[in-house]
Amino acid sequence: MNRIKVWVAALAATILGVMPVQAAQIDVTWTGTVSNGNDTLDLFGVPLAGGFHDLTGQSFSATFRFDTVVGDTQSGAGFADLRGGTGFGAGTTASPAISATLTINGTTVAFASDLFGGYSRRQISGTSQIYTEVQQQVGPAVELLFLNEFVFDESIPFTGLNETLSLDLPSGGPGEILQGFFQLTNDDASLFSSGALASTKVTIAPVTTTQPPPTGVPEPASLALLGLGLVALGLARRKLR
Repeated sequence: MNRIKVWVAALAATILGVMPVQAAQIDVTWTGTVSNGNDTLDLFGVPLAGGFHDLTGQSFSATFRFDTVVGDTQSGAGFADLRGGTGFGAGTTASPAISATLTINGTTVAFASDLFGGYSRRQISGTSQIYTEVQQQVGPAVELLFLNEFVFDESIPFTGLNETLSLDLPSGGPGEILQGFFQLTNDDASLFSSGALASTKVTIAPVTTTQPPPTGVPEPASLALLGLGLVALGLARRKLR
């Protein structure tokens, strides 16, 4: 009977070892206003004003999702840097950016990150930083979404990539670099929509994702464990006879 228990435990460990591993992911969301910008491509549905789709003064929200196990990650005490994409280094590292979106006037536009995706956090050497960026080559031009908060002190806490943070941002005071910009283009780069983004708040939260099975259908690993239990039960009953 003990041998049956050992066999069952070993097989269960093997099955669990090939089950999908949850990937550690991070959402970074910036909110604020567009300090200046023109939506030439009319992507956000802002009415024409003087011949321009003027974005100035519009509220925005930009959300990035990064996978911490994809791309090139450098980390240590007080800092972490995620980088990747065809434009990074030798161009062989995948971008850690899973998605990036910008919402203005109730309309959300997605940005790709094949060319480059980057995320940095630091609280070290008298500085603090939250940095997010994605880039995508479109014809002869580059589309990008970029936001950065850098201060010359260690006032922004960083406890690690699994952190949860909600931070109201000052308005570009002394010792602070607050940056934000986006650019979108049509296929031949003859028209651009672009703008400067003034963030007033940033939130960071870890997320854990798995691919859920269809409703009512057990996962393959669950089915295997169920079958394993039935086999063990059968063996145990034969042993008792």
